[in-house]
Amino acid sequence: METGTLVAFAVFFFTALSMYVVLEYRRFGKHQETEANAARALGEAVATRKELQGYTKYTEHLAAGKHALVEQLGTLLVRVERDNFHTDVIPSADPKKQPDATIIVRYRVEYVFGFAAVADAMEVAATASGIEIRTPKPKLMGTPAVRPLAHDTPGKAALSAEQMAVIRKLPALSATQATATALDEATLALCAKRLIDFLHAYLTKQPGVKHVPAISVTYL
Repeated sequence: METGTLVAFAVFFFTALSMYVVLEYRRFGKHQETEANAARALGEAVATRKELQGYTKYTEHLAAGKHALVEQLGTLLVRVERDNFHTDVIPSADPKKQPDATIIVRYRVEYVFGFAAVADAMEVAATASGIEIRTPKPKLMGTPAVRPLAHDTPGKAALSAEQMAVIRKLPALSATQATATALDEATLALCAKRLIDFLHAYLTKQPGVKHVPAISVTYL
């Protein structure tokens, strides 16, 4: 074989070899890039999955949340004040000489409402719209505190024993009004808010929980 042919063949061989090396290098580089992209995509998928799990993680803590809520019901009280008027008639000792007297009393009542700490009476469950607390309506806790604010008895300047007797009836009278006050929309809303605030705070503090949805209260 002639020298020129050998040289030409060698040049061709080394050129082809160089191109092969370059192509292999590029392919290796693309392979490495593909692996890096795949690893990055996998990492992002795992992170996204954890993030999404954090948005539904609260459902794993609902049973414990209910238990904690029931245990704290004794402290989740709502105080409601109402200013009322009461009018009563004081019979005259001698109707021929003196007519019956009328007494008008303005007084303030403080009611304390709460929930019975009975686990079976309350339910906490996940719904399509969030979390629902199902519970009996609040009830009066203890005896209402009554404070007379003012009174007026036309024609009488000083409090008599009969007038004092009327004022002493106010606590019993207020107790009979407690059921209506407990069922008042404002009272029900305040009591529901205490339950919602406690459960929301409890669930927010649990590990892995990223989001707590809207909580509603349904009275049974």
